[in-house]
Amino acid sequence: MSFQSKIEQSSLFRSFKAIDAGEFRQIVRYYERYEQEVLQLEFDEYFEILVAYTNALFEISEYKKHIKLADIVIETSIIENISEVNGQEIFQSTLFKKASSHYNLFEYKKAIHVLQELLKIDPTDTDSSHFLEHCLREDKPQIAHHSRAISVLFFLLAAFTVAIEMIVVRNFYPDLVSKIEFLRNAMFVLGLNILVLGVLWHRLKIYNEVQQFINCVKKTKKK
Repeated sequence: MSFQSKIEQSSLFRSFKAIDAGEFRQIVRYYERYEQEVLQLEFDEYFEILVAYTNALFEISEYKKHIKLADIVIETSIIENISEVNGQEIFQSTLFKKASSHYNLFEYKKAIHVLQELLKIDPTDTDSSHFLEHCLREDKPQIAHHSRAISVLFFLLAAFTVAIEMIVVRNFYPDLVSKIEFLRNAMFVLGLNILVLGVLWHRLKIYNEVQQFINCVKKTKKK
């Protein structure tokens, strides 16, 4: 059901509509100042203000508050069968922002759960799939961290080799300089390759995990 404000509007609602849509802090202040009065409005006016307030909380980085209000918006849209508010899709967009709020609070598992629910609704949603990959990389960084640690070790060994070369080898064993240079360069290149390959392997693993989830959803929907 598409949701539109009625023609006859209350003075409180008209005052709210006079606020510029991009003035998020003003929207938040308005709602919190007149919250009790807003709750007494007719449903269509109340819900439009609630949606605007919820979105404004997200925009000003009040993520904990946003999550709580997003749940109310989502639940209400389901109960009242509301798909749009003033021509804007409400259900999936609110879910996506809820996932973003969880992500910004470092609640990666919760963000992953919300994004998976979004993909169950629409497995072709590329924004959700890409965001899910990003969240999974943050939540499962073991491979990337291990490869980074190993590469740092090789970089340190290469630096130590340079010090040994400059202090000892060049002064006392000049015939070994070329071999030490080769060893130093080899350790540096090896460390760099481990770093790059670890990141690429991690990204590929996460990508495949997301694609498997999407394919499973698609198969389920076909049944």
